[in-house]
Amino acid sequence: MSRRPASARLRPRPALFLAAVVLLLALAAAAYATRQAGGSPDGAASPTPTLRPGGDDPKGNLGQPTPTPSGEPTPTPPSGMTLLFAEFGPTADTLVVARAGNPEERAPVATVEHAPGWGVKGSLSPDGTRIALNVMTGRASDPDTEAQLQVLPTAGGAPRTLLQGLALRWTPIWLKDGSGVIVRRNEVTRDPNLGPLVSAVELVLVNAADGTARALLRLAGGGDVFPIGLSPDGTHLYYAALVGGGTEVNRLRLADGAVERAVSLPALTRDWQLSPDGRSLCYLALEASGRYRAYVVDLERGAPRAVLDSDRDNFSPVWTPDGFGITIGLPPAGGRRGAMVAPRDGGEARALAGAGSGFDVPVAWSPDGRFLLVRHFTGSSAEDPGREETVLLEGDTRRPLAPGPVEFLGWLERTSSSP
Repeated sequence: MSRRPASARLRPRPALFLAAVVLLLALAAAAYATRQAGGSPDGAASPTPTLRPGGDDPKGNLGQPTPTPSGEPTPTPPSGMTLLFAEFGPTADTLVVARAGNPEERAPVATVEHAPGWGVKGSLSPDGTRIALNVMTGRASDPDTEAQLQVLPTAGGAPRTLLQGLALRWTPIWLKDGSGVIVRRNEVTRDPNLGPLVSAVELVLVNAADGTARALLRLAGGGDVFPIGLSPDGTHLYYAALVGGGTEVNRLRLADGAVERAVSLPALTRDWQLSPDGRSLCYLALEASGRYRAYVVDLERGAPRAVLDSDRDNFSPVWTPDGFGITIGLPPAGGRRGAMVAPRDGGEARALAGAGSGFDVPVAWSPDGRFLLVRHFTGSSAEDPGREETVLLEGDTRRPLAPGPVEFLGWLERTSSSP
């Protein structure tokens, strides 16, 4: 049975995750594997679903776009609000564009070959013309060091390999102007008793035109670093550093690499998301109960605040496009099965349309706020998640996108004349 990308599975229990992190930190090994549903680093252990292997440490080359059989017309890409995603396959992922309002209206973009069991991890460029992918190819087996950064045109064409020796599990981050991509590179040492351990982490800026690379940050000797995202003006990169039993969120200036502290959080955290205006950060924090709870913190004033009054596991906090709400997944309880949207500054949360059973884990809102992509689990909890499906919500309407997990790459607004 092939291994799904780390983000395709639910994260392990928080208690196990905490034990693993403490052990790794004690050994100065930053092998914090963040599996999650929604984004950020390839997740960590918690009830929240984790990132796919494509988002874990990819390696290898992208395959050529799948040719259309001779004599058959090339499928026409759907128009309107569409989303781009990768469907996992044992040795190749298929990149697909589908209309959000009618997911059955879809067209393949390319087929990306990868090492057996490892999917792609990627993101769409700001202008929607290119896809950055972390991929493991050939016989690659180490997601910490054997991924390659590939760039593929959304209109079709051959991919280009820009950099090798990368970590697979981290989503590539595009610069606002599309001129470069930020990726993660690990240094690994071999311990005679524990085997390979990540001993140093680098965040690297890769030129999207010629593949030249510049290290933005290097951390060695313990802890771990997780890229979060860019400031609204694109001048700074926010990242989280796990240090001891807490988290430091820092701001790195891209021009010269200068770093300043944004906020210190007194807990191990994950699934960080910067608000659209760059003023706040939402995230999951591991609590003494062993469960994860969603918090929001003002990056200027500090003072983290719980988003929901809930004693249940919280999953994958995602900002609404206007930045006024935070969407959170919860296990089913009291007849409520849908995700919740809580006001950023406090107040009563509202429930989104749920299924007849199971629970939803938010992935991403469309830019116009009309659609929400979710991972739906047919079970009752992180410990018993059941089967995973991918669903699009529009108001009270639920539309199936895929019968299993997918790797979300981005939203596209297409017109009938778009390539």
